[in-house]
Amino acid sequence: MKVSMNLSSFFLRLAIPLLLTAPIAFAQPRWPQFRGPNSQGISHDAHPPVTFGPRTNLTWKTPVAPGLSSPVIWAERVFLTTFQTGQLSVVSFDRQDGREQWRWSVEAGPIKDVHASSSPAASSVAADEVHVYAYFGSWGIAALRHDGTEVWRHPLTPPKNRYGMATSPVLHGTNVLLVLDADDGNSRVAAFSRADGHEVWHADRQGQRATWSTPALWTSPGGDREELIVLSAMRLAAYDPRDGHELWTLDGFPQETVSVPAVGRDLVFAAAAALGGRSSERYDAMNWKELLNFDHDKDGRVQASEVPDEYHMVLRPDLPRDHPGYAAPSTFKRTFNSIDTDKDGAITEAEWDKFVASWEASSKPILTAIRPGATGNARDHVAWSSARGLPEMPSILLYRDRVFMVRDGGLLTSIKPTDGTMIFQERLGPGGQYCASPVAADGHVYFASVPGVIAVIDAASDTLRVLAQNDLGEPIQSTPAIAGNSIYVRTAHQLMAFSANRP
Repeated sequence: MKVSMNLSSFFLRLAIPLLLTAPIAFAQPRWPQFRGPNSQGISHDAHPPVTFGPRTNLTWKTPVAPGLSSPVIWAERVFLTTFQTGQLSVVSFDRQDGREQWRWSVEAGPIKDVHASSSPAASSVAADEVHVYAYFGSWGIAALRHDGTEVWRHPLTPPKNRYGMATSPVLHGTNVLLVLDADDGNSRVAAFSRADGHEVWHADRQGQRATWSTPALWTSPGGDREELIVLSAMRLAAYDPRDGHELWTLDGFPQETVSVPAVGRDLVFAAAAALGGRSSERYDAMNWKELLNFDHDKDGRVQASEVPDEYHMVLRPDLPRDHPGYAAPSTFKRTFNSIDTDKDGAITEAEWDKFVASWEASSKPILTAIRPGATGNARDHVAWSSARGLPEMPSILLYRDRVFMVRDGGLLTSIKPTDGTMIFQERLGPGGQYCASPVAADGHVYFASVPGVIAVIDAASDTLRVLAQNDLGEPIQSTPAIAGNSIYVRTAHQLMAFSANRP
């Protein structure tokens, strides 16, 4: 670990917490970063509508440029990031009527390794009483005043990442915290001064590969210990957010992690699906009998010439055939040689079984509940683990003594956080892919599907109780924001605000 300090900005940094605790801030609606307070997806004082749509409870809508960041709210402003015509931008909208207030932009420069389904503007901003902090993986981090005036910028070398960066900044004390994992051995977690942007400390994360998860903060019930919980490839780790000192680690996670850890009083929850979105330990989408459908000469083997050129191995037969997660992205013939271990041009049942066993062992889905406060290896702090119903991309939600998880196809799982006992597992109704994470307020949980339907359920029910299915008519990939009496939804082309009619 490398740690650096610059005391020249001491008084500036000392002033920020005083501003943050000004009494006026507590009366203002806020959803200050990705997934709201501490990235947990929960508002404890908002009362958004349950039923809404293009002609119901719509307060306003306004066109937005492309991007996948989620709305962030502070007082009377809504902030988004966008990417269009070579420009990376932060845009501020009036929370009351949706009018664009200002736009701050920088040249994007070369954009590398961004997946077609992602965006260079995937990270959400973070906001406090003074600034808005924006991170773009291909450019760096900057702080703006709420009127759009640039305060500082800190360009960063883009982390080597095969899909593009998606982690969002989180705030702690006088610092902005960022996880900067990469595939070239230069992974680190870093803290930048909110006052002037200089790097306060960074902790090297040797051996860590690229990740797309945003960290969360856990504070002990007595307030004497804080942990920055970071989910990444193959590992969960905790750092002291004051100086970057590594506190504990836990291995056993899949290679590709996306979701934000859920933080409770005594337990922290981390979840990730296996490669291909598999949520069970066994790969059971295709068996040898099904593969034999290609054995046209009936010799008990499958030859490369017998497999259609365009055939893709099925990963998720429960999804529609046109769903991106239904089958492997590359054709089966590109994998054929790795399965045909004796290189005789044909796959036998033994070779297929060996391939499937290797596939299963390479990545296992897992949801783990950990007791924080560990030192070193945290395996003795694991309370329980599960491998059922884990989401591909959405974060899990811990709300009102329930853990909620939604998978593609609309499969919703609710479990008890104390021991992982299943409460229910049922289909929400809206199918298709789910990228947005669930959010909750006023006893309700909101699940937004990519096809554009937001299902609302009763959080307290021991069976699935769907209260509304709100079709917005546009694709949704970004997590909604909740503040005041409203829910704010970024669709593919618009930012929409829906408000409850309350006194």
